[in-house]
Amino acid sequence: MRDIILFHNSSEAIWASRVFRKQSIDYKMISVPRHLGSDCGYCISVPDSNTGPALESMKNTGIPFDRVEKNVAL
Repeated sequence: MRDIILFHNSSEAIWASRVFRKQSIDYKMISVPRHLGSDCGYCISVPDSNTGPALESMKNTGIPFDRVEKNVAL
């Protein structure tokens, strides 16, 4: 299963993806699944084992986000 990080806008999602790439955090940028809805068209999917490091990385770099949806089947 994977966790989904939802953002307020696409700039935040792109910013997070750049940070994750630099820090070698496993992630996938995907379109927001319809059942989750969001103001932003993009979200980031991470393995549930990487959610903690991903959130810590975003906190340390000041990247805002909307919410995290746990254990989403894609």
